[in-house]
Amino acid sequence: MKEFKGRVIAKGAFIGEAKVTHEGFNTLASFQKSALLNKKEVKVSDQNNKELYGENITNKILCLPMTIGSTTGGLVIQTVCSMHINPRAFLFSEPIDSLAASGIVLSKVWQNSDIICIDCLGKEFLDTVKQNDKIEIRTEESYGIPGVIPKIPPQAFSGRDRAGTYHHHSQEPDSGRACGACVPVHRHARHRQD
Repeated sequence: MKEFKGRVIAKGAFIGEAKVTHEGFNTLASFQKSALLNKKEVKVSDQNNKELYGENITNKILCLPMTIGSTTGGLVIQTVCSMHINPRAFLFSEPIDSLAASGIVLSKVWQNSDIICIDCLGKEFLDTVKQNDKIEIRTEESYGIPGVIPKIPPQAFSGRDRAGTYHHHSQEPDSGRACGACVPVHRHARHRQD
């Protein structure tokens, strides 16, 4: 399992499906059609984003380098959060821009949104995560590593090991203690492939 550490902008924990773009994500062009038409989900409407155009990103983990486009970007993020059709998480490989940060923070404060945001994950993060990968996000500091995003292999969701903990290794070298970075994998019915 590969883990990535970044700076936590908005805390939370979530296991979900990755939607990945390697180019800047235009918030206005991507969200506006779904928001204006009062849709129940966001399908990316930015035709210039070949990786995500037409993809449903509601309740998904959006993996991106940065946001681009209009200065209304923060307001657009806050709007889709208020409509409850937002991506569940924004994971930035680069530092977040002030417009996206303002939209995410305002959504947390004003709408009590459960949106999660981590930035500064690095180029390797976007090189590693693939479209539709199942990944787990943990930002609780009780695990000792805020912003850890372990990539969970598909077999973790196969139904073979439903009641355990997925570890990237079992113990710290020569210490006999369990590793503080190992996190439990919460399995839900929607992840099982029985």
